Amino acid sequence: MSELLHYLLLGKLSEMTDDGYIHWNLLRHMLKAGLIKMAQKLVTDLSWLTAKLSVTGPADLLNDYLSIKGHVDNKVLSW
Repeated sequence: MSELLHYLLLGKLSEMTDDGYIHWNLLRHMLKAGLIKMAQKLVTDLSWLTAKLSVTGPADLLNDYLSIKGHVDNKVLSW
């Protein structure tokens, strides 16, 4: 948890090591915590997308986008 907080505060989530959990579950936890804007920023961060794709593959990334779509009223990601 302290590593996540460290990277979250620095804005460098893409640099987190693959622990077999974080890349698969971070977005889900953000959405459950109501951090919708932060989750939107995460899925538009090219560094994070590259890191996530190398760990999870494209199917899980697509699931992330569908999860966010279910949490926002409009279909356009806001910045």
